[in-house]
Amino acid sequence: MKKGFLCVVAVAVMVLCSACSGQAAVRAQITFETREDTDYAEDGKLLYTNLCVYPVVAMKGNESTAEKINAAILAEVDAFLADTSVRDVVREDYRVYLSNKDLNSEYGFSSYYDDFDMIVTRNDSNVISFYITISSYMGGVHDGYYGIGLNFDAKTGERIAFSDLGENAETFHADTLAYLRKLAATNTYRSIMWEDISDLEQILYQDERWYFSTSGLVFFSNPYELGAFYAGNIEFTVPYADLQEMGFQQEYSYQENLTIKLQTEEVCYFDLNGNGPKEEIQFYIDKQGSANTKLHFIINGTDYASEHTELSGQFSDKDYIFCWTQCFLYDMDTTDDMIEIAFQMNYTKGEGNSLIPYTFLYRYEKKGTLTYLGKMEGTVTNPECEIQLD
Repeated sequence: MKKGFLCVVAVAVMVLCSACSGQAAVRAQITFETREDTDYAEDGKLLYTNLCVYPVVAMKGNESTAEKINAAILAEVDAFLADTSVRDVVREDYRVYLSNKDLNSEYGFSSYYDDFDMIVTRNDSNVISFYITISSYMGGVHDGYYGIGLNFDAKTGERIAFSDLGENAETFHADTLAYLRKLAATNTYRSIMWEDISDLEQILYQDERWYFSTSGLVFFSNPYELGAFYAGNIEFTVPYADLQEMGFQQEYSYQENLTIKLQTEEVCYFDLNGNGPKEEIQFYIDKQGSANTKLHFIINGTDYASEHTELSGQFSDKDYIFCWTQCFLYDMDTTDDMIEIAFQMNYTKGEGNSLIPYTFLYRYEKKGTLTYLGKMEGTVTNPECEIQLD
């Protein structure tokens, strides 16, 4: 059965009612609110910033569900705001900095901060999921951060526990763990993970270490748990198709448009152009993150990353951080038999030279050629998304 997907970069998106199991189901309208606080020294130096961005859920006709979800979100926000450990030390650290002439002359003082950022990872009539990133900076080379996954039943507003996901909780746990261990053994994961990952289960099966995305069930580790800091939050996705074979509860099934992330280096097979036979596809990055990075996107033996004019040009554009490119299969139109290809990377131009996510879309035609469809600001993995190509 053909599967597809849909995406937009929007602050507020109204998702309309749809039918589910014969009953009208209300989907959420999600907007975002921001709380910000700052602290300055007597000399006017910015010492500390506290930034909190979080969603507010509205569901017309199902207000009680929205209230439960919003209460749970605000509990996370309140817990974040109650932690003043970074703010409490910044004034003393700045005083020490000013009193140390050698340190003062050699380095500037970078202001400290606490950030709380929450994004929507799934929003449909069955499930509403969020991913929270909490980061803090107290001097040094880089900040520290960790993630939290929040998952809600879209009909009741209750938190979903991992034990709720399978028809048989023990079997579902065992089957998903076997899948994660298989992923962890691939070259993609071995290249970024510690050699000893005997605590894989202990780390990934903690509370709030998973969420639902448009691709499947995502488990994640925080920095330093399974790999070095540069590896970041290492994620493992179990696709919805595989979840169904593991006895995934139907009430949490995903019926919307799917994204399928291509795991680097691994060969996969999909019928991209609807002509019947499956294409052999491989996407990988040589020397990821280095100055000598080179990307490869191969379909049936042809490396389009070097032989396709638009694609090779985008992968060499210095304004894009192409060395961290992610590749997805993405269906722009579920009424046709084509599955499009999406390359996501960050664009470095803009105010303050900030990073802006962009997606480049391609189609593999029935005649075996790759057609560039255009680019859009944003990511196809955003569940609140509508395609607008330049």
